[in-house]
Amino acid sequence: MIHAEKELQPSESTQVRELEVVRIEEKNKGGRPLKLTEARFARMLQSIREGNTNTAVCRIERIDYSTWRDHIIQKPEWRARLTEAEKVRDEVWRDHALEMVKSAMPRNWVAAMTYLERKYPSEFSLRNIVRTESGEKAVFSELTREQLLALLEASKTVEAEAPKGFNQPAQLENGTAS
Repeated sequence: MIHAEKELQPSESTQVRELEVVRIEEKNKGGRPLKLTEARFARMLQSIREGNTNTAVCRIERIDYSTWRDHIIQKPEWRARLTEAEKVRDEVWRDHALEMVKSAMPRNWVAAMTYLERKYPSEFSLRNIVRTESGEKAVFSELTREQLLALLEASKTVEAEAPKGFNQPAQLENGTAS
């Protein structure tokens, strides 16, 4: 074996660095290390932002899903960060879905029509669509127990007074109601 030594040029100076050993005095907590650390959680959040589902991320990081949920429930700051990451993921999925519909439109008129019906229902839908606001409460949550019971009795009365066979479900024959 031939070893070649590099000669230092006079202009090159060698630097000597002194290293210092620093000991951080931490309590030894004992037990096994945590499975879900802050660094691992940050990696998982990044993967969620990129479009992966929570269960897929748990599989990738080899964390049991119940362990994941327990940490999210116990740590409100992690829950808030997860909520933000899921919002980003939903935007990624939405953009991907729109790209798929857009790329399918030249080859498939159904994709174009579906987009138009959903985006502009007043112009392209075959039937009238009435969308309620998301903040609207369910009617039943505003009724008292007594009101619900009165409505139940009224529906039983109407059902009892209905003509014979009126309250029977329609019989399907070859996919159509008779």
